[in-house]
Amino acid sequence: MALLALCAGCISERSGYAAYDPVPPRPGATYRDAVTTLGNPSAVRALPDGGTEAVWMGTATRGGAFEVSFWGVRLLRLGNTETVTQGRRLVFDATGRLTTSWPVGEGDPPWGVVPFGR
Repeated sequence: MALLALCAGCISERSGYAAYDPVPPRPGATYRDAVTTLGNPSAVRALPDGGTEAVWMGTATRGGAFEVSFWGVRLLRLGNTETVTQGRRLVFDATGRLTTSWPVGEGDPPWGVVPFGR
């Protein structure tokens, strides 16, 4: 059992917006400030009042996995990983200034002492 525990691999990957732990831009910031802080958005759309809405999205994966293989043939795979989506939605007015901001997505995946089950 100790040998199996040594061979188990933990997985913790983040991409897109989830890769950063940024402080969101404050109200009054420009669109350019947001792109500088968060990178390029995942989606942008024009609003009827002349403003802009932009969304930054990313994924976070956590868990653990163990695999037994022989000459490249997988014989056994045990594990439990969970991937969630997280992001931020920013709304800019017609002058290009940030008016509102809120998180979107599912939040961080849960992490416990035993990564193979609940």
